[in-house]
Amino acid sequence: MRHINAYLWLFFLFASSLEDQNCHRTCATCDSANKNKCLTCPTSRTLTPRNECRCKDGFIEDPDSNECILDCDPTCQECEEKPSKCTKCPLKRRLTESNQCVCADFFYENKKDLDCKPCNRKCLKCFGPLATNCLDCNSGRHLSEGSCLCPSGHFDHPLTMECRECHSTCLECEGGDSDECKSCDAVLNRFLLNGRCLCREGFYETSETNGVCARCHSSCDTCFGPKENQCILCPNNRRGPVDGSCICNPGLFIGPDGDCKRCHGSCKTCKGPSANDCLSCSNEKELNGTSCICKSGYFNNGGECIGNFQLFFAQIIKNVIQTVRVAQVLDQTLVYLADLGELLLISPALVPENMSMMETIGVYRFQNGTRKRLKVLLSQLEYPPLL
Repeated sequence: MRHINAYLWLFFLFASSLEDQNCHRTCATCDSANKNKCLTCPTSRTLTPRNECRCKDGFIEDPDSNECILDCDPTCQECEEKPSKCTKCPLKRRLTESNQCVCADFFYENKKDLDCKPCNRKCLKCFGPLATNCLDCNSGRHLSEGSCLCPSGHFDHPLTMECRECHSTCLECEGGDSDECKSCDAVLNRFLLNGRCLCREGFYETSETNGVCARCHSSCDTCFGPKENQCILCPNNRRGPVDGSCICNPGLFIGPDGDCKRCHGSCKTCKGPSANDCLSCSNEKELNGTSCICKSGYFNNGGECIGNFQLFFAQIIKNVIQTVRVAQVLDQTLVYLADLGELLLISPALVPENMSMMETIGVYRFQNGTRKRLKVLLSQLEYPPLL
């Protein structure tokens, strides 16, 4: 019994001496203070054949605390239980519900160094740095074949990369000024010319902010306002502008719909469509109230006023008038009265008035196609019935 107590006393004395020794920081117990004299290790370390305590697999030594900590995945800032279970993420990464640190919005994963690199500024999410590498877009843009495009009526500001509105006159544009249009909206009554969306013919610019071109007055071809006295150019059936207004051409009048309508054939100018709406007449007619009648010495031949001599020779075409005789043939060929029956067309000169014997010189065409220049004398003026 005495021998057993002696052994116990020696054991406790030896153990006490070990605890009193100053072990290396990596050892739990040791023979000496050297790091390769460990006898046992803390729970986060394992004893090597060289009697050193190194961090277990999955742990690394923290240079600040000299403690073994979990060796987290490179994408994690902090982790627990296992390296891939992140509890905190570094800058440019965000923590998912599955404890993964993925690149935040506006960044993509660089596979070479596992760093998060910035996307193109048009992208919200991306797989590369180019403007065509987008997976999702910032607010106000839409994705099209890998690119984040501005909506219709907007353009990319070159400095801020923001989508900004085109000028109100443009449908699509390259910038915000009125001369940077790429296409025009037909609903606004505009067409493209040298980068500008101009008002179509028959429309004018307004102060409206929606860019709509308003219609000119119906009498104008182009204009600068809505009134009939704000014309710039006139249509073909009008003349002017006169004091800004387009006036109907002679022979036309303004109809109820505002368009120019043709006067009655007897009028030179008029206020309406009938023969009783005349305002002025042609040379051979004169105004009688609001109607045009033939002047004295003219006869109405189917609505046309012709003089006595013209009427007389018009009758020769169909009737042989015995009061006509040929006095002389200017081309030295004698023509007798019987030849007059073959007359088809004459072009007589005007005949002086108040002459009992009148003459005219003209070229006369006959049925056989020949032409003769004649001096014809009229012995008297006897007119057959009107044609």
